[in-house]
Amino acid sequence: MALFDSLLHIKTDVLVIGGGIAAATAALEAVKTADVLLISKDRVVGGASIQASGGITFPGAAGEESEVFINDVLNGGEHINNRLLVEKLCAEGRHLLDYLKDMGVIFDVHPDGNGLRFFKKTEGHSVMRNYQDRRNFHEFAGILKSNIVKSSVKVLEHTMVFSMICTEGKVSGALAYKAADGAFVAVSAKTIILATGGYGRLYRRSDNSLGLTGEGHGMALDCGVSLMDMEMVQFIPLSLPYPPGREGAFLGMCSLYGPKTELENALGERFMKRYDHVNMEYSTRDTVARSIFREIAEGRGTPNGAVIVNTVKNDKTLLAAYRSSSAAAYSLIAEVFGEEAARWEKPFEAVPSQHFCMGGIEIDAKTQTGCENLYAAGEVSAGVHGANRLGGNAILEAFVFGRVSGQNAAEKALKEKSTSENPEMNSVTEYWRNKFERFESNAADKNSVSGQKIKLRISDILWNHGSLLRSKSSLEAGLRQLENVGESMSNMAVLPGTRQNSSVMEAMEAHYMYKVGKAVLMSALYREESRGAHYRYDFPEKNDAFLGNILVNQDIGGILKPFFRKIAAGGAAPKQFRL
Repeated sequence: MALFDSLLHIKTDVLVIGGGIAAATAALEAVKTADVLLISKDRVVGGASIQASGGITFPGAAGEESEVFINDVLNGGEHINNRLLVEKLCAEGRHLLDYLKDMGVIFDVHPDGNGLRFFKKTEGHSVMRNYQDRRNFHEFAGILKSNIVKSSVKVLEHTMVFSMICTEGKVSGALAYKAADGAFVAVSAKTIILATGGYGRLYRRSDNSLGLTGEGHGMALDCGVSLMDMEMVQFIPLSLPYPPGREGAFLGMCSLYGPKTELENALGERFMKRYDHVNMEYSTRDTVARSIFREIAEGRGTPNGAVIVNTVKNDKTLLAAYRSSSAAAYSLIAEVFGEEAARWEKPFEAVPSQHFCMGGIEIDAKTQTGCENLYAAGEVSAGVHGANRLGGNAILEAFVFGRVSGQNAAEKALKEKSTSENPEMNSVTEYWRNKFERFESNAADKNSVSGQKIKLRISDILWNHGSLLRSKSSLEAGLRQLENVGESMSNMAVLPGTRQNSSVMEAMEAHYMYKVGKAVLMSALYREESRGAHYRYDFPEKNDAFLGNILVNQDIGGILKPFFRKIAAGGAAPKQFRL
């Protein structure tokens, strides 16, 4: 077998990498004026987007001034957000409802037809501006997919982009593996939009799609782009502790299960009294998730390594309303713990799970990165949410900055001269050809290791050393363990065969998970304070000496270097992408 024997060459104006909201929206905007190719490792629309609960924020929905929304986001982000991005989110978000209606979205409305049905005030929002669709994300996904199909966007699904072509600070193409037929694809593009989502699968427990392994971030580092706020990872308080195939699946927050829901440890203690005696179970997501994690870590969890969610004190007449607004979570509870648990007649068990990544690629208000012609949008980028994300703002961000990136990437592509030559493509292709030849030859070695095993090791290290409770000693131990994993990667093997060869994709995922995992732990080690989603045992208080961003660059030798940059006056990061 020779993996690169089949190499398909494609040219396009704009290459969009990703398959969720941001990617689909970017492609639909860019195709209005440019030739567009959309490559998704999953289906379109898929990834984290299809798993979303359908909650979205609409700035101005309650009639509030823009500054009210902006302040909510900055306060939620502990003021390390890029204010220019927050202002852009608000300004564009105020028109998003009309944009989605024009796209064809049919919204869930009150029975009397007077307004959207499930506007609600969620944690961190000062007014009622959050829409919750009872169909979860399926209405949005269906409309996006329909519009993609009707457009002239060319689509490659179940295809993984694993390297970008970047010369002298300018991106010009990418390499991809097309799983269906085992072909490798070389794409020459005038501009590229990264919309690959977060890096949640660096963690053993995550409610994210299995494909969110951080290669977008890793490829950006290879192009000289800075990663920012990588230590800022959001964890949801409640997820399934078992069975293995469902571990980490989203159950949400206590607020989804009635106003008298209580959390108990294995000793029967209502333990939130220790951590927030005022708000108790209805404290912020990060506080509740950390509290649960701590109870389990200190030996007060159940035999299954979980805590108990007790819903039995709730008024059963409220059950129908709660179940209708969170149908997917209640279905999971019924499936795993029985219908009695879903009817508030008996408790169920839960554990925290990784949920969202605030950190990512540094961008400006046009979604440009520090590499010319490279743009980033959605969860792969950083700066909008700062140290913590407010509920409903993820889908808002994906739509808003998906549009912005599509418009700007298409405009820039039309200014670029077309060229039939891309000499750097040959050298990058040769690098990966040699790499995979080594992986293939390793398959005969009984001491070789699969990409899947390396991925599991990395996810265990990040969960044990870089999740909800961190300290200098633990983070340093995690980095040492990652270095050991890095040494074993020289023995990584891929199995023979080209079509649907999961070992090929797993090897590429492991390659980037290792790099991005180091960026997360380095950033967490550098930030010697607790702020937002980042909590240090050894620095439990907020310290405004760290009122700014931790950034990570990769030097010419491939070594990662973290550094700190204070927030500029007015809260906007300076236009400085590279060292």
